[in-house]
Amino acid sequence: MKIKILLTGVVIITSALVTQAQAAFSFDLENLRNQDSFLAKAYDIIKAQNAWEFVKNSAASLSPVSIGIVDTGIDANHLEFNNPKIAFGSSPASALVDSNAPKGHGTRVAGIIGANNVLGSGGSLPVNSPQINGIVSGILKENQYRLEVENYNVATTTQSSGVFAALENLLKRNPVVVNMSFGAPKCSAIFAIRRDLLGLEECYKKDTDFMDASEVYTKIFNAPENQDTLFIAAAGNWDIDTRLNVLPATIRLPNLITVGATDLDDQRATFIPIPLLGAKSNFGSDLHISAPGVNVYAPIPDNKYTNDFRGTSASAPMVTGVAAILKAIKPSLTPAEIKNILVRTADPIRTGEPLKRLGIGCYLNPNSTVFTGCRLNALRAVQAVFGIRYIDDFEALSLGSLRGQNGWFSGAALVPNFIVQNEVVSEGRQAVKGWCIAPCPTDQVVGKSIPGPTNVAQAIEPITDTTAFTTISFDFRVDSGFALVHPTDSLFRDVFLIFRHEATGNILLSGGVGAPPEVLISNAQLGVWYHFDVHVDLENQRARARVDGGPWSAYVPFPAPITSIDHMHLRIGSGPPPTEVDSTAYYDNIYVTVQQ
Repeated sequence: MKIKILLTGVVIITSALVTQAQAAFSFDLENLRNQDSFLAKAYDIIKAQNAWEFVKNSAASLSPVSIGIVDTGIDANHLEFNNPKIAFGSSPASALVDSNAPKGHGTRVAGIIGANNVLGSGGSLPVNSPQINGIVSGILKENQYRLEVENYNVATTTQSSGVFAALENLLKRNPVVVNMSFGAPKCSAIFAIRRDLLGLEECYKKDTDFMDASEVYTKIFNAPENQDTLFIAAAGNWDIDTRLNVLPATIRLPNLITVGATDLDDQRATFIPIPLLGAKSNFGSDLHISAPGVNVYAPIPDNKYTNDFRGTSASAPMVTGVAAILKAIKPSLTPAEIKNILVRTADPIRTGEPLKRLGIGCYLNPNSTVFTGCRLNALRAVQAVFGIRYIDDFEALSLGSLRGQNGWFSGAALVPNFIVQNEVVSEGRQAVKGWCIAPCPTDQVVGKSIPGPTNVAQAIEPITDTTAFTTISFDFRVDSGFALVHPTDSLFRDVFLIFRHEATGNILLSGGVGAPPEVLISNAQLGVWYHFDVHVDLENQRARARVDGGPWSAYVPFPAPITSIDHMHLRIGSGPPPTEVDSTAYYDNIYVTVQQ
């Protein structure tokens, strides 16, 4: 039985370099995006560059890390690993040549993790350079990390004599994280006709062989000397449940993460669009998180590139790279803590397949029919290490019936004039639409308690730390009438109000009822999306806001003392009752962060 490399699809990109003045970029990824934004999209989805910029702006002290890769080898002469040169530690010479089948697989994986960052190291690139930087090199200089590589020959060695030996040899060099973009299923888990069509010979023909291999993997991962190493396993590409069907993905240990694949629309990735073949990302309860696994840009041997590295093989190194960054930021983090951070801060995704999940742990209800997976978010992961925590996934309000869903409640005046519906609006956004037909009674509200009564809301910790930097963020669009977002304390005293007033066309920030407002936007446009960040300063009893990432406004004071934030209201048609105009507004991407 041979190992299966989790790879499909190759498109080669070469470029005749043109020497021109280099734009003021800090990352090779920026230079690539400037040529064709699609080439960078898989990295942009996980907010890789946002994470790099956040860490760099923090001026944090970073520790060196060692990253293990067990694969087909690596083309160490590729531009992505030279000038500046990547350190390969004690990697054997045989591992620094990517000659094992399928050739180029290890170069792709290593490139995603740790390709050099020429621009970030003070070098220059032609404006049409095809180079990209790896996830780790976005924040670490090339002398601050090393790639420890072990290779094996898929064509001639069995899994036990090849992969196990490679893992054991690698682990003697004490990597903090190990990438495993390989795996094999039980033959019995895949119909014979599909095995034939896929040409799948690398499967466990006997279930006893599977169990024996599982014991060896577990012994390696769980050995006392390996307790401080985090293992990242690709889930596989056969459209099957990983649970007790795929190794090493099905191993359940605190220091192992299993990674599934998404496409660029956050759907479960399809690798070969032929239903009978079933070449899609695996799924199931043993899968913790997902990352893009189609159209991933990566280097291949001979100084070439592919713009369509696909498979869970491409997803796993994205998670590996971010895990290594977390360890560099805070070396004391354990594998279990890194795993928890990555999963908890992932973006909940909606694949429409509640029986084929791509991770749980990033949304409240593990049986949710709305959220069906967790896709890696590098920015939120690094923010968590700096003490920024996300109080709640307020995006849960944007699908299905709002009443009773994850604690969202409606005001008594909601019926019959106030209509809340899920609707797809401009630019593919999926948002909450509030609609109030005049005459609108007052208090047209959909809200969430934090935590609120047990029969209304899930118990989520209220914000009470007065020294914390609390930010409430959301997208907001008004098509007509009045609308506002309204966080309050338990006594329903206002923290702030943001609303568009039909008469003035202004968007205002107010510390509470009767407080003088701060104008955020004059002549605000109907039907236009605005993004707001509101900083609630409980320590000094004031708030400020910014629009579309611009400068912060002046602070506005609270007219009455507020010691906590435990409610969030979305209101439509609010104004002097009754409101004599129809009001329609949309809300999206609502979340709260607290930096302590």
